[in-house]
Amino acid sequence: MDILIDNKKINFEKKDFKTLGLVIEEVNRLLEKEGKMLYNIYVNGQLLAENNMVGGEKINVVEILTKSPKTIILEAISDMEIYIEKYFETIDLLDLEMEVENDLRMISVSFEVVAGLDWIYNILMSIKENTALDLLYEDFDEIIKDYEGCMNNISQAMESKDTYVLQEILEYEMSDLLMELKENIEGYYENILKEEMRDRKFA
Repeated sequence: MDILIDNKKINFEKKDFKTLGLVIEEVNRLLEKEGKMLYNIYVNGQLLAENNMVGGEKINVVEILTKSPKTIILEAISDMEIYIEKYFETIDLLDLEMEVENDLRMISVSFEVVAGLDWIYNILMSIKENTALDLLYEDFDEIIKDYEGCMNNISQAMESKDTYVLQEILEYEMSDLLMELKENIEGYYENILKEEMRDRKFA
């Protein structure tokens, strides 16, 4: 089995990989030391998501593409801005659902909304762990704390199926936090990009 990382063949001495999972574990350990993150995996020329072969005996070539954590964050921030716009559109739709008292539809749409909000939370935590943004923005940690509290309130409202409280949280509390993030996104992006450029310069 040949293993390539960013088009460079890697030899793992005294390693006999019996499964693809073992390959990925070893690659992740190597990437962690180099400050990189696994981005895509190709098995025998096919993107892993499109490949059903998992046994080591069926695998001839494993190609790994990587990106730096900050590059992934920058891409996510761009997507986050788009999501926030869609969030406000969805909240408007939820207002209409409440007007016709369609609680089941309200809960169903809310699950989709919360999945996106969880994704944003993961981005914020990744920013905190991989950048110095919290040193540049004094309120960044406070935003994360408020976001966590809001997500807990949403979870409690959904568990109790209290659609009125859920709508109030999404329309006001969470909307205020997302608006604050939206106002800061451009600054976040520019500062993280500067960090990434410095990292590349001194790599």
